[in-house]
Amino acid sequence: MKHFVLRVSYDGTNYYGFQIQEKLPTIQGKIEDVLKDITGERIRIRYAGRTDKGVHALWQIVDFFTQWKKDVNEIIGAMNALLPRDIRILNGSEVSGDFHSRFSAKKREYTYVVFHGSVMLPFFRNYVYPFSFPLDLNVMRESSGFFIGEHDFSGICDKNDEENFITTVKEIEIFNKGPFFIFRIVANAFLRGMVRYIVQILLDVGRCKLKLEDVEYIITSKEKWKKVPPCGLYLSRVWYDQ
Repeated sequence: MKHFVLRVSYDGTNYYGFQIQEKLPTIQGKIEDVLKDITGERIRIRYAGRTDKGVHALWQIVDFFTQWKKDVNEIIGAMNALLPRDIRILNGSEVSGDFHSRFSAKKREYTYVVFHGSVMLPFFRNYVYPFSFPLDLNVMRESSGFFIGEHDFSGICDKNDEENFITTVKEIEIFNKGPFFIFRIVANAFLRGMVRYIVQILLDVGRCKLKLEDVEYIITSKEKWKKVPPCGLYLSRVWYDQ
């Protein structure tokens, strides 16, 4: 029995999220179907983070056990030959049996991209969020500090009754490159929709719709706020112990 871990990148535009759903196209479903074609086994993969409908990944991690006798490079080549072009296996390795894509991860990074120019090229429509209001970068950076540290984020996520809502945000970086504002958020774990709520709050501070003190109130009061669309969101990195 071999245990493989793979780094996967995908364009989530045409999928109903990562996690398998009956009769709907998902990233997990496509990967598992291809693995069955290659190995003849019905393999259930494990993954670092569940991305929602329309969300992309530069650095999703999956792992699985298989009776496959060949090495990881051969399975990567076979998978990329059969997978649709919007899902690619970038690299991989054989790992010990106790590795788990989700539970072995120490922290994760999501990146959200906002277009802030006058007219957006149509090619970007599925990959960035167009936002036309004037933005104050400095005040967004200042307000991002309210999210740093351990908090109960139950008001800043799409709730699931089984979830633990205590999460530690380790870093938030916001920078401006040409017509793009890029939000980079690192945490030990993320709740469903959490990044999209945080980015919307920061944008509303940047456009002066919210004040700095409103951010702290939203976090502590668990008052539900709106969220940005999924198109600009990317799972961009996952860290493990070396």
